[in-house]
Amino acid sequence: MKRIGIVFLVGIFFLFLLLRVFYLDADVPLINIVRIADIDEFYYSIGGFNLFYFGEIKNSVLPFAESDLSPFATLLDLFTYVSVTVFGNTYYGLRMASVLVSCLIFILIILILRKTSLSFFNVSKVRENLFIYLILIYFALDFSFLIMGRICEPTIYRSLSMIIVIYVFAHLNKMSPSSKMFLPSFLIGVISMATVCFVYFYNIFIVAAAFIAFFLFIRSRGIRYILKCLVLYGAGVLLTFIVYDFYVRYNFGKSFISYIELLSTFSDRVLKPTANDHGVLRNAWHFLRFTFLQDFGTNMFKFNLPFLFAFLAFLPVYLSKTFKEKKVFDIFVLSLIGFWFLQTMFENSFPDKRHTLMFPLFVLVLIYSVEYLNKFLEDLKNSLMKKIFLFAYYFFILIIGYLLFKGFSLKHLSSYPELMTFSMLNGIFLLVVFLIFSLVVFAYLRIAIIKLLPSFFILPAFYLYINYVVQKRTYSYRDMMIEMSEHIDHKNVVGGISYATRLYNSSIPSVNSYAWMYHNPKEYNKRVSALFNSGNADHIVLLKEDSKDNFFHRENSLSELDIDKNIFFEKIGEYKVRERTFLLFARKEHRK
Repeated sequence: MKRIGIVFLVGIFFLFLLLRVFYLDADVPLINIVRIADIDEFYYSIGGFNLFYFGEIKNSVLPFAESDLSPFATLLDLFTYVSVTVFGNTYYGLRMASVLVSCLIFILIILILRKTSLSFFNVSKVRENLFIYLILIYFALDFSFLIMGRICEPTIYRSLSMIIVIYVFAHLNKMSPSSKMFLPSFLIGVISMATVCFVYFYNIFIVAAAFIAFFLFIRSRGIRYILKCLVLYGAGVLLTFIVYDFYVRYNFGKSFISYIELLSTFSDRVLKPTANDHGVLRNAWHFLRFTFLQDFGTNMFKFNLPFLFAFLAFLPVYLSKTFKEKKVFDIFVLSLIGFWFLQTMFENSFPDKRHTLMFPLFVLVLIYSVEYLNKFLEDLKNSLMKKIFLFAYYFFILIIGYLLFKGFSLKHLSSYPELMTFSMLNGIFLLVVFLIFSLVVFAYLRIAIIKLLPSFFILPAFYLYINYVVQKRTYSYRDMMIEMSEHIDHKNVVGGISYATRLYNSSIPSVNSYAWMYHNPKEYNKRVSALFNSGNADHIVLLKEDSKDNFFHRENSLSELDIDKNIFFEKIGEYKVRERTFLLFARKEHRK
């Protein structure tokens, strides 16, 4: 039986891997389905390609074209460099790093479960472990998390770094507060701050959660001991910051603080309402209301309403476990969720990404809650008020699920009729999961039925994978870059959307328009014009006028350039990539 359990785990791991590797060079599903822009992959990975081609993370190959790279995703750059070196300048080279990172997350989840000694996590008891095997299958299939593991984007790296810190706290879980905590204090400071500096700035919530959890863990040791530990924690944070600042100064010639100022480029999304965002300082109630709806209305939850209901329904169980057992691991998990949610109200990022980041943590909460459910139900038997509160809470989150189901149907089904069956399945399974919870909690139905819950998460996720990754896959982006190679191989492609066409060819892109379009468009135009006028630039890639992308990506941006009168642009290629049309222009000179 023990061998069967190990075979199950190994089989689920290979399922996890293969789902991410199959058709890895296909187009990313449509943005309304995955909430990810396919061109963003190329802009996040500039540093990795610089390492691959030039041997340095920041590189300026042309005059007047200082590198536009910012140092906010160092781990992604390093992994991308290794991946492209091994798999080549293809989508497999670009994306395989994310596949491997997501596999590391899976392995760490298993190690965390073993380290925290779950009573039912014993590979010799397959029947008793049914919930964990099913939830791990769902972990492999969840559509949003799966897509993040198939593209080059920082979210999967943020998730890995968070799981690494959770693994560190899993080690602390068996230590008593009376143990010597000076070295752990320092190491936790180093590791948690490293998730911010070397992975992504928006991981700052991990530092705050680690601080609070560690403080609560040692709070009974006396003020002098606590202060020593917290000073060592702060020293670890400070040391990591100093090392990173040195790294940034050495490679980029600026301080880390100067790059933090770049975040003000997007401050409008936080400070004032726009078409899609609602600012906290101008209209707090409006902001909070829409942030709340956005947080529950992301694809990760909306595409799997039974999972959303189960996660929210199990939160009281996990809260009860944490307050009763007071384990540092549980305190840290809840601190992560709390500080993450607080940060979402101010963070300038797409809700779908920041929720997918937390998906492995949500899975852990489900697993630990199932382990504790018997004790929770025993406490519930003796309290009528708790039962009333819990029923009201379950009914409330059922209403949230219904509103999301209704909104999803109205908003999406007209454009995606193939989702009609999926939507009905989603709604039915939401009701089934609600009934299971209600019967177990209030009618004391056998708790074993809870172990079947992941079955109702798996089917919607599997439907989405088959429909959008397998059946509806296209290769237009890959084919466009291959076709474009005959024109841009070994050529300098400057400005516009040039970075987004660099695979399957040896083009040399420079002048990242994203780095200039929000705060200094004149400088962008000056650089691009100077490169074309001096003969250092050969081509520019833009989008047709009907594109909704920013002005610097569209063909009419050429009119803003200060180009020598003897130079003109000739359109030498037009490529249809799903809803976009890419245009390739070449620099030409008049001949007398």
